[in-house]
Amino acid sequence: MHILEKGETANPNGRPVKLVSKVLSELKQKGYRPVTNTEIVEVLKYLMGLPKEELGKLAVDEEIPAIVGIISAALINQKYANEAMEKIMDRMIGKPTQTTQDTEDRVELPENISTLNLTNNELIEKIIKRRENS
Repeated sequence: MHILEKGETANPNGRPVKLVSKVLSELKQKGYRPVTNTEIVEVLKYLMGLPKEELGKLAVDEEIPAIVGIISAALINQKYANEAMEKIMDRMIGKPTQTTQDTEDRVELPENISTLNLTNNELIEKIIKRRENS
């Protein structure tokens, strides 16, 4: 076991750069920047309006951003096209409003019963008694 002398460090090369920080730094140095949400929505809108032939070209183009190629490939693939379109539409315009019908029996409490100062258990007991008396 080596005992360090005064002023000597156990890690002379310093702390290693964290992988993500290093990747981000290198990407910035190469001139890349993050894609904005607005840009993502805009490119999705364009892709959805392109003919399959154009999508096919984008799907194999090695010079375009990966997301454009991946989405283009998904849109022309018969197996994944419907799912891809559904997810894109959900992302761009939101999912359709879904409603549920309440099938539970509703118990109306008399107006003279104040529920504001009741504990949950007290309120449940009152509802159960009300149902039993109905």
